[in-house]
Amino acid sequence: MKANTKNRKSALTRALALLLMLCLVPLVPVAGAEDKPRTNLFGSSLYENEDYIYTVAVAGDTVYVKSRKALFSYTKGDAAPVQLAAFELYPTLPTMENLDARDPEIHQLVSDGQQLYALDLYKQSLFTLRAQKDKLDFTNPIQLDLSDFLEESGTTVYTHQPLFVIIKDGILLMRHPNYDEGATELYSFNLATGEKTAYKTRHLQQMTPYRDGKFLAVRHDPMNAYDPQTYELIPPKLVIFDPAKDTTEDLGLEMEYNDQSGSVSAIYYDAQEDSLYTHSTTDVLRYDSFKTKRLIGYLPTYGSMGSSLSGGIQPFGQDHLIIGHYNNIFLRPKDEKGLEGVNVLAITGNLDNGNILQNVLMEMDDVVLRHDDTLKQQFIDGEQLATLFITGAVNFDLMIMGTYGFDLDKLIEKGYLADLSGSALISEHMGKLEEGIRQGVTRNDGIYAVPATLMLVPVSAYVNNFEAAGLAIPKTIPELVDLYVDWYDHLAEELPEFRLSSSGSDYVKTELLRTVLDAYMDTTLAAGQELVFDTPLFREILQKVQSIQSDGGGKIDWSTPEGQAAMEDEWQKKQLLETGMGFEPQHSVGLNNSGDRQFIPLILPFEEGAPAYSRADMNLLAVLSTSKNKEAATRFIEHYIQKLDTLDRVAFDKTWTAPVENPKYEEGLKMQEYMVGQVKEAMERAEGAEKSDLEENYRYMQDSQKRYQEEGKFLAPQRDIDMLRSVMSKLFITSGLGNAQRAAVSEEYNLLTQFVQGAITLDQFVRQLDDKVRLVRMEYQ
Repeated sequence: MKANTKNRKSALTRALALLLMLCLVPLVPVAGAEDKPRTNLFGSSLYENEDYIYTVAVAGDTVYVKSRKALFSYTKGDAAPVQLAAFELYPTLPTMENLDARDPEIHQLVSDGQQLYALDLYKQSLFTLRAQKDKLDFTNPIQLDLSDFLEESGTTVYTHQPLFVIIKDGILLMRHPNYDEGATELYSFNLATGEKTAYKTRHLQQMTPYRDGKFLAVRHDPMNAYDPQTYELIPPKLVIFDPAKDTTEDLGLEMEYNDQSGSVSAIYYDAQEDSLYTHSTTDVLRYDSFKTKRLIGYLPTYGSMGSSLSGGIQPFGQDHLIIGHYNNIFLRPKDEKGLEGVNVLAITGNLDNGNILQNVLMEMDDVVLRHDDTLKQQFIDGEQLATLFITGAVNFDLMIMGTYGFDLDKLIEKGYLADLSGSALISEHMGKLEEGIRQGVTRNDGIYAVPATLMLVPVSAYVNNFEAAGLAIPKTIPELVDLYVDWYDHLAEELPEFRLSSSGSDYVKTELLRTVLDAYMDTTLAAGQELVFDTPLFREILQKVQSIQSDGGGKIDWSTPEGQAAMEDEWQKKQLLETGMGFEPQHSVGLNNSGDRQFIPLILPFEEGAPAYSRADMNLLAVLSTSKNKEAATRFIEHYIQKLDTLDRVAFDKTWTAPVENPKYEEGLKMQEYMVGQVKEAMERAEGAEKSDLEENYRYMQDSQKRYQEEGKFLAPQRDIDMLRSVMSKLFITSGLGNAQRAAVSEEYNLLTQFVQGAITLDQFVRQLDDKVRLVRMEYQ
């Protein structure tokens, strides 16, 4: 066998790390599906089962889908796809020595319309595949020279998965995912003789059979995707590819491009209708005679990062299409019947994690999301929203808004937000929220927004490092300030193996001052008091901040060898405090908060025994009062609540006090054992530098395995649940006035710098702060 050989450092480790990541993702509770025939065939089940689709093909009246974990079939009338076979999740890594002995595998499903085939790159063969329940028959192998799609790295063989595979008139056409300039990308094979042909034509990203032995294709050069003069996207173009001449003809039609994934959409040509089918991120499109563009359906893939699958659009029966997505298969009509009975919800705003929106939509066959066409994905604030209402230009149903950027009191008072209290599910969910959060989005019995995400950036303390240093973790703001004072007075010299935080000493006072200001404002505003800085308590804290004598580390020239060595030494030290680390429930507990990285968020009071507060940095989901689709929009939020990550759900539920077990723990143990074993096996076969790299990876994998055995039984152990309850109980949603006052102070970076550098006195600093917030209060009257 012939295979290409390249250096691929740490490829094995990356692959195994991906498996570990998939194992550690917690399962999400499944929402109930709508009581009607499913058109999003898998719902959200694949994502929730940590699975994704590799390849899809239609043979006769059956759709076949190969995912990472299983092979499925679907025939019209089935309630859901039927699992035919499960695959070994931890197979022996392929090597040059074991390729011939391996059982046939499915790298690509292919069909000529009636017969199903399986392309096995390892065996360089195309098999006839008969797929039945618990039985896969691979027969009639056709040997092909697929060596260009194999790559040997050390002792392991890797595959280059084709971008598309097409069988037409006894010819197999394959596209190599090669981006090296000048390299061959397109190959064909005569299935009767095995003859291989390489083509010079490049940059054909999607393809479908056309007429007279020709093919329609989408041409796009991803390495030169933007105009160097205007920096605008060069649209993908539809071309006719003639394999007999190895030429293309531009048809002058621009095709769809997903700027999230940097990919072009799949295409399918129906010769009988002379129609081309494709899709955008949210729409199913049809072109008649390459001229008339028709919207014929919708997809639940709003905000998707996924690219089209190989054979991503195929005919299914006379009247339907199947459209392949990496975690679902969509069944859609070939005409405007696909628009019937679908609620199109326009939305403005974005979430950091768009997967949850897709999971909601996958379960709601009758609801899709689209960006509001007027705003064109622009963020808006409260004033802009008010202007849209006044001018009658509110064209969206749902809004994602941050708690910092909107005066919720005014939005509710003016009637801009719909009351969601009619939903029993939403009401039950809101009843479990901490009071500081709930009261920010409710009035009397009305519910006007639902928390969607939470992210804080508190000061955090590394528990084990404080213990090793023999220091007590601060319990109040004065104790935190005293720690800074003592550190630069004597502790830094007494504890040379430690560093206080990740900030340079020249920024320490500013960093601490911002922490003190935020805590003071949150404590005052949460208590419902007028924000005044000229108080004995605040002045006393400022005097201590002023007294800090940092060592002027900013004078070091970090670009010199000496400076770089000093920086390296500093980063080797154990850190006590973290001042810039985000806190999100699903990413801040369990394995992410264990071992040397175990931390505690410090939301501290100004006096021991007094309450502590932090304003909640949340994204909220709301339905606009002007929406004509309130029922569908409300159902969308209900599904969103059901699809919340397990740990986010726990965080938002004040009644949850028990640890959360990891339902995938046993599978994780098997995966860890597999990962360690595969690295060890590869290490024993390797030589030279590769062996040294693998030895280092092997030690790392062993440490990870031990840590998982000890810490992986719970997604959130009791100490993390206690931490979540403590953090959530201290959160509150700031009023519009509070947000404005905080913004006025936070924007005064120069004022803070002047005070820290001694350019203004403490009296001047306090007076100017009070002037700022007093002016804001006057504007709000």
